[in-house]
Amino acid sequence: MNRRQILTAAPALGCAGIVPATAFAEAETPVMRLYRAWDAARIAWAAAGEGDLTDEDNNRWCEQVYQMADDVLDVPSQGPLDFICKLMAQTCLGEHDIENCPRGSELWAEARELIGGAA
Repeated sequence: MNRRQILTAAPALGCAGIVPATAFAEAETPVMRLYRAWDAARIAWAAAGEGDLTDEDNNRWCEQVYQMADDVLDVPSQGPLDFICKLMAQTCLGEHDIENCPRGSELWAEARELIGGAA
């Protein structure tokens, strides 16, 4: 684990008072940009669904949002926050279990890699 990853993980470890909050600011990575685009599309789909959305339109939204979630997963992570973005997109903010995600095994493999291959 490098210094940047340690600083990024510090708040989750209860170290927020030790390191200034500005030290946790991290440059937006390609994964984070794709995640934000996915989240915007998910929100737009929900808003469109509040009106009269045809089955055809709903299916188009569904395909787009799920493809965008796959796009997030396709980009290599640059740190733990990228993995969290991938997890959130693939599970639709936790609405779906990882086991039910078509690419859930890829998430588990990356999680194992993040902790050094431990089971």
